[in-house]
Amino acid sequence: MAARTSRSPDRPHRAPLARMDLTPIRLRPTFPLDSVRIRQMKRQALWQSPRLWLPWLGAQIASLFDSGQSPGSSGLGRLTQAAIQYWQDLDSELTADVVRKLITDSNRGQDQQLVQLIGQLRTRGSRQYAISMGKFLLLKQHVEQQLHGDGEFNERKQEIESLVDSLCSEVCQKLYHLAQLEEQLADILTSRDPDKLTRLQEVRGAGHRSVLDAYASLYDTAQHLNILVKPGQEAPHRKEDDLAALDRLIEVLRDEHDLARKVHDRIRRELPQDDERQGADRTQRE
Repeated sequence: MAARTSRSPDRPHRAPLARMDLTPIRLRPTFPLDSVRIRQMKRQALWQSPRLWLPWLGAQIASLFDSGQSPGSSGLGRLTQAAIQYWQDLDSELTADVVRKLITDSNRGQDQQLVQLIGQLRTRGSRQYAISMGKFLLLKQHVEQQLHGDGEFNERKQEIESLVDSLCSEVCQKLYHLAQLEEQLADILTSRDPDKLTRLQEVRGAGHRSVLDAYASLYDTAQHLNILVKPGQEAPHRKEDDLAALDRLIEVLRDEHDLARKVHDRIRRELPQDDERQGADRTQRE
């Protein structure tokens, strides 16, 4: 019987899945917000809504009377002040709405970046790193929901979210470079050089510990977010203690960010240059 040389027609050939390139990702920070963009969005919302531009127009006319350019009685003065105050209240609400939208859009964009990295890690075979990044993503989303769920915005929330963004960004860089280190393992194990293996284990161990500490700091932030955002709300006499706890936790986040950057730089120094890595890849394919 002749050997079968063709594939069955009902079993089409399936090409292997393409290996997604692993690219470094640095999260785009939410803050500082773009003041020009805020003004543009407010102006656009103003002209699209009669509920906004009619009070704005009334406030502009009222300001002419209030500035003394036109005569008026005390009753007219009270009316102009009411019109101006009404618009100022609406303007504050409009600004808050625009700020919330910009924050939401920024957080959504960051989440998409993290999902992209998770997909890259998974397709490159770094499943455990992909799972770790997924847990950071879920915790980051939880912190952001707790920060902005009440619709309020203040400098304390901005500082906390900025630190969380920085921490997650450094974790992205670290997991990216740790995944690259893992891809060197086969070459190092067959290099006949024990020092290379020792260096890889040291750098990898420092990277793993840094990721663990970063997650612990982010988890503690999520656990104590109530006192971080509104210290002393439940027990006013503890407000000073809560503020001290906030300062300590923010300092921890800053320290983790600095440490993550140092570990990230060390991991990068241990990686081969791009031309060396590409040359090794070509050798393996041949």
